[in-house]
Amino acid sequence: MMRHNILLVLLIFSLAGNVFFIGSYVVTHHQAAAMHDRGKRVAAVVRSLHLSDAQQKIFLRLKTQTVQVKRRYRQQSRTDRQELWRLLTSPHREQNKEHMDQSIHKMAVAREIYQKEIRDIIGQFVDSLDDKQRKRFYELSSENKKMLSALFSG
Repeated sequence: MMRHNILLVLLIFSLAGNVFFIGSYVVTHHQAAAMHDRGKRVAAVVRSLHLSDAQQKIFLRLKTQTVQVKRRYRQQSRTDRQELWRLLTSPHREQNKEHMDQSIHKMAVAREIYQKEIRDIIGQFVDSLDDKQRKRFYELSSENKKMLSALFSG
């Protein structure tokens, strides 16, 4: 009986290990494919705009800034949402309404700041383009939103 139990436990650990391995492989493969697709879109836009070396450097610097701004905003948003959820689910919810209102306002202000920072970064990129490139950028942005978002996503 004891031997049967040990074999059963080993079988369960083996199955769990295999499921974990396969799941990790699938997730990693999916993330790699998404990064590759995003890289292709970025390369296509850069080619389509005929960016000079100097413009490509500006673009890469601004893309890095965008990633940092998004990361900071997401981290702050996560913290703010958790705090709001804590207040909402508190047994003293009625007494927390003012704090909830402040929390909601804080999140709205943070969102506005985030959107303005992204607007300014994209504006800097557009300002680095000549008239022909700018016209092509506007065409691309109206034709293919995925391609445009690849430019400034992390």
